[in-house]
Amino acid sequence: MSPIRITIFVGDVFKTTATAALELDKEAILLDQNNYLQFLNKELLNHTFYTSLGDLPKDMTIVYSILDKADDLIYCPVTSWSGGKDLDVTDVTSSMQGLTEFILFNISHIKHNVYNLDLTKYNASEFIKLADNRKNHDPQLWVAGGSIAFGMGVDIDDRCGNILGNKLSLSVSTLAAPGASIPWITDQIIRSDIRSGDFVVVTMVPDGRLSVWSTTKNRVVHLSAHTDFLYDSIDISKSAIDQFLVSDTRLYENIVHIHQLVNFCKKAGAKLFIIGIGGSDTLSIRLNNIIEFKNYYNAGRHGNDAKGFADIGNDNRHPGPAQHKLYADFCYQQFKKLNYI
Repeated sequence: MSPIRITIFVGDVFKTTATAALELDKEAILLDQNNYLQFLNKELLNHTFYTSLGDLPKDMTIVYSILDKADDLIYCPVTSWSGGKDLDVTDVTSSMQGLTEFILFNISHIKHNVYNLDLTKYNASEFIKLADNRKNHDPQLWVAGGSIAFGMGVDIDDRCGNILGNKLSLSVSTLAAPGASIPWITDQIIRSDIRSGDFVVVTMVPDGRLSVWSTTKNRVVHLSAHTDFLYDSIDISKSAIDQFLVSDTRLYENIVHIHQLVNFCKKAGAKLFIIGIGGSDTLSIRLNNIIEFKNYYNAGRHGNDAKGFADIGNDNRHPGPAQHKLYADFCYQQFKKLNYI
């Protein structure tokens, strides 16, 4: 005699779960607090059961023990769940639906025996977007950074990265965003398809920045002392952010992330250069032992003299085409000194 194959329909406390189970097996029975011990002790000979978290003990160890006995778990979601709270994908187990789906997800991940469970609403695609992608299979240039690498105030062809790409006869991918933080930039590089022989230029950004998730905007927002208008869109208080931006922890994180990208590029066989055009003096001097880093300055153009820029872009704030060319020339010279070209 072949062993009994146990199927459990899992849903909410409503009749829909029972109806689905009874359509498969007219002898299906409710599995609840009154008979779960008999089930665990193999005293119930039925093949098909139906249940929900509302029917079972509140002990998750017991719930997992019961569901783990099933050969097949059939998920029966409903439009409106009991418990009085809608699904919150940022606090999954706070609702009946979320908790049920989390339990089934755990079992499915191990046993692959859960049916009708759609987890696409929990996908993290919006969290892991890359600003650009690899252009082809040939060696190429990657440029990462904030507003300058992004090209605020200039046309695309006048960006330092595009100018440098033309000098090297390489395709260019730009991993940049206005206001980007060092951790965000590092993450973009590490998760990109960077290969041996590629060139990677990182334009340093001011280190008093923080990249956080905004649920209201459904995207990353980049915070600094100049972005008070964004604070209402995040779930961290302004006082906490202000404290972090000036803390030694922020300096620690930035230094660690820079060393991470140095290590990554070495292992990937990529030719990294970090041009110091925005970081603080404190951060810059602590990078003195990184041969891939060099601080940039315009001799004789410091302080209030157009922020040291040779010219200003069309937004009257960021460097213009002439300054971008100077950045590109500086990177090219450093590539030679690093024996990259």
